Amino acid sequence: MRAASITAAPGRRTPCAPAHAPAAGRHHSNVRRRGRFCAQGRAGGRRGGPGHQRGAGNVNDALFQGILQALNAGIPVVIASRVPYGEVRPVYAYSGGGIALLRAGAIFARDLNPQKARVLLMAGLGAGMASLALVSLFNQ
Repeated sequence: MRAASITAAPGRRTPCAPAHAPAAGRHHSNVRRRGRFCAQGRAGGRRGGPGHQRGAGNVNDALFQGILQALNAGIPVVIASRVPYGEVRPVYAYSGGGIALLRAGAIFARDLNPQKARVLLMAGLGAGMASLALVSLFNQ
């Protein structure tokens, strides 16, 4: 059970954090488009988002490239799983594996489902947390 205390920064609005749910054959262009959109002056208030994964949170290489683009644009990406039991963990080191995602700067939601990870990310961003503080928030 997580017991995090987050205080919103005065005058800040809750940020938008769109989610991306990959499926077999789905292209990474949605993640890339969001990366470009958010990088261009944070248009529309989009400042981060969880990726809905299956299993331990590994992705294919094409999706990994889109995630890298978002991370390089300064957009935090949270990896969460839709499976009912277990947690996302950095296990495999191939391009798109959990270890590669962790090294690239992705945040692992551990046992939170994508919906809860999105709310926690929005709360952290709304409180003005930077990347390291967000990692700490998800590791509580």
